[in-house]
Amino acid sequence: MRLLCFGDSITQGFWDSNGGWVARIRQRYDEDFMNSPNTDYVGVFNLGIDGDTTKNILLRIDSEIASRKWQRGKYAFIIATGTNDTIYTKTKFQCEPAEYVAQLEKIVEVCKKYSNLIYFVGLTPVDDKKLNPMPWSKSGKSYSTERMSLFNDVLKAFCEKNKIGYVSIWDEFTKNSLDKCMYDGVHPNDFGHEIIAKKVYETVTKKVRV
Repeated sequence: MRLLCFGDSITQGFWDSNGGWVARIRQRYDEDFMNSPNTDYVGVFNLGIDGDTTKNILLRIDSEIASRKWQRGKYAFIIATGTNDTIYTKTKFQCEPAEYVAQLEKIVEVCKKYSNLIYFVGLTPVDDKKLNPMPWSKSGKSYSTERMSLFNDVLKAFCEKNKIGYVSIWDEFTKNSLDKCMYDGVHPNDFGHEIIAKKVYETVTKKVRV
């Protein structure tokens, strides 16, 4: 089984001393296999790129999958996208919900050429005080929990409607303080990445271990 993980800087593993949630689930699968070598090996690929929006992922996903063709042909996909789609300035939104859904539909269409094992990772709240605007933006770009919540609800509804796997992490972040979970208000720290890794691993493992 090849488990391909697409996303942005959070998927890439920013601000986790252990490499991020994808690296953490890879470690779990590697340990599973070394402890039980008769099980199917799950090869985990981190295909997160910082700054990517859903549109960016859509532009590259087909070629990324094709370049990782495997003779045994078993795939599963984890896609964590939407955070950068929520970005806005005083005069412009990065993406509207309807556009987001249209891009999700096209991503699923591409993935289904290879597998029906498709999972989307939900979004998280952010620390509005630190991100309105982002201190690293020169053009006044911002994140907000309101926009994140909107897109998270849209993603969840999309997955339910299309019978696609959805990994909910919102409540896991809200029941802890954001200072405990986040490095800079939007990127998880070690603790936050472990929350995501645990939820993804628990949700996906029972499906890929077949």
